[in-house]
Amino acid sequence: MMLQLSTENPSGNKTTIVKLYSRTMNVTVAMLDNFKALVRQQEMSDNAIIMNQSKGECVPGEQLVPPQPQRSKRNVVKPVVPAQEEDTV
Repeated sequence: MMLQLSTENPSGNKTTIVKLYSRTMNVTVAMLDNFKALVRQQEMSDNAIIMNQSKGECVPGEQLVPPQPQRSKRNVVKPVVPAQEEDTV
């Protein structure tokens, strides 16, 4: 279970959220009843209780990757460095 207290800026509205997490997809009726009783003890109404519906197994779909534009290569010409003149004595 997680209790979250927050204050909204700039209005200053305070909110309290109580979340129930489970290791399994299905929670027993007794556990849900205990959770609802706890929510009521925190002076929250039953309307504040939202039950997420099971959507089944999460199966990854085909990932679409947009094609990357091909960068054209430029011909790079190295600068010509003049040869150093040797002193002949």
